[in-house]
Order: sequence, then C-alpha cells, then structure tokens
Amino acid sequence: MIYFDQSGFSLLATVVYAWQEVGVRLEIPSGRSKWQSVLGFMWQGCQKFSSFVFEGSITSEIVIECINKIARKLNKPTVLVIDNAPIHRSEEFAEKIEGWEQKGLDIYYLPTYSSELNKQTSKCCGRKSNTNGCRWKPINHIKN
Repeated sequence: MIYFDQSGFSLLATVVYAWQEVGVRLEIPSGRSKWQSVLGFMWQGCQKFSSFVFEGSITSEIVIECINKIARKLNKPTVLVIDNAPIHRSEEFAEKIEGWEQKGLDIYYLPTYSSELNKQTSKCCGRKSNTNGCRWKPINHIKN
C-alpha cells in the first residue's frame, strides 16, 4: 500500500499580521517567489518515501506521469491511496485507471473530507491541515 499526497510552498509571506509588544511594529520582508509543488508517495509502514518536486502548480498530467514512474517500479499488486482533489478526478486521470489496474496498481479514493485517513497527511500533524493529535486507523479498519 502506498499513500499519495501533494503540497505547495512559496517564499511569499501570506501572513499579514504578527504578535508583538504594544507600540512595536514588526516588519517581515517579503517578495515574489516561484511556487514549488511536491508530490509524495509513502509506502505503508514508512518503508520507503519517493517525492517529485516541480515549479508551479500541479496538473493531472503531472500526477499521472509521477504515478506511471512509481508503477513501473512495482513488483507486486499495490493499492495507491489518494484524496479527492479535482486533478485526481479529471477525465484524463480516469482514463489511466484501467491501465494501472492491469499493471497491478489499484487506486483507492479516500472518502470525501477524510484526509486524516491518509497516513502521509496525518504525519504532517497540522502542517497541511488541522490534524492535531495525528489520529488515524489503518485502511483495513475502514468498513463500507
């Protein structure tokens, strides 16, 4: 089983306020920077982690190519756990699922609004989302 997630980063400060003493003005220099996107694949049990870094936004095409690279290295049937991001539900992405299944890679979509079930997201403990406490259950505890 492999858990997949993605995130983006920028050096552009988006927080426009800070805590400081009364009467003291703090300034944080900020400027334009390029958006960096990271796609990560984490094998169950943290046995392995593979990542891909791109400049700019992530598209379905980019995700597909990264999954193809991972799929080529698999030597046994594998489940890829992903969220419901629009780029994972695009027509272009859907057209690739059957081919991946024929190669032994099954796509498992997390239930909507349940990122805490993705071990990779929960490992970030609040960095990507509000997952304080990092509570998750293994996928085999999920019942339909």
